Amino acid sequence: MRTEKLMPAHLSRLYKPVGKIVIQWALTDSTLHHLAFAMFKKQGTTPKVEKWEKMFGPRLRLLETMFQRPMFMSFANEAKEIFADVRHVQDLRDYLVHGTAVRYVPERDAIVFERIDKATKDEIRANPEQTHTLSKLLVSFSELAVASDICFDINSKLLNLHAAVKSLKAP
Repeated sequence: MRTEKLMPAHLSRLYKPVGKIVIQWALTDSTLHHLAFAMFKKQGTTPKVEKWEKMFGPRLRLLETMFQRPMFMSFANEAKEIFADVRHVQDLRDYLVHGTAVRYVPERDAIVFERIDKATKDEIRANPEQTHTLSKLLVSFSELAVASDICFDINSKLLNLHAAVKSLKAP
């Protein structure tokens, strides 16, 4: 696969879709907090009791389990679909925010993103000298456009779900 140096024209094409994804993700993250806190309040519990975490993944997993509770079970399928969409765009979002655009691939009209992460325990066990890993993601401009639309759709659904949970009558 032939790659080219990134040019200002490539970067300027990234601003709109990447900006949309990043801004929408901030709303997703905030709305998940508000959704969880509304659920805690409806159940008469607290973030501390429920072990509400700082990291995104554990928070999403906790929300998934909360929708299995009787009070919220009527929203379980809707929440499951939303969370699947969130996970679908999460890796891309992480590359956009924590990585960097490094090359352009003309035949795919795509950008190569790279990011450096701490090595996992398994990677360190396999190679004790390894502390970090370099990973790459190839993403086309059309994929970015679709992802930005998905992020908008996620937030629309999340805000509706939050409103529905807030409207529940406490037991």
